[in-house]
Amino acid sequence: MDCGGPVEGWMLRYGGGGYYVCHICDRKRQEHYCRCVMGDLTKNFSRWEFACNCGCGFDRIDMELVENLQSIRDQFTMPIHVSSGCRCAEYNNSIGSKPTSQHVLGKAADIWIADVRPIYIARRAVKLACFKYGGIGVYDTFVHLDVRGKTARWGRKWR
Repeated sequence: MDCGGPVEGWMLRYGGGGYYVCHICDRKRQEHYCRCVMGDLTKNFSRWEFACNCGCGFDRIDMELVENLQSIRDQFTMPIHVSSGCRCAEYNNSIGSKPTSQHVLGKAADIWIADVRPIYIARRAVKLACFKYGGIGVYDTFVHLDVRGKTARWGRKWR
């Protein structure tokens, strides 16, 4: 039986015993995705990076967000680490986030870049139209970016 993963076109097949097998690297996985598939959304971003942290498979990320994260990545010429992308309602609730979180809609990502302060990422992001009219939250170790369609700013370090 061919699993296909949570999104059509994923290179996994059901291997039995609760495992999936990657068509590319032929390794067993418990997840519905394989990290060997890099750059399937943009040059540097893959769908698995945005999947819900609970392991449910929710990974329907907004491509406007991903394309603009790629623009930021290209400007910094350093990898962007996604600590939280899509969140299912259950996981979002379990971490105490608001039910109206843009993460639940697949329109947000919490990101960090090694050795780059979050405020510098935010200052670069605000220059892009989608984030100028989106959400930017600056935290101690990461920045939240979303494409909600209206301006929102928060975080004590933003001011």
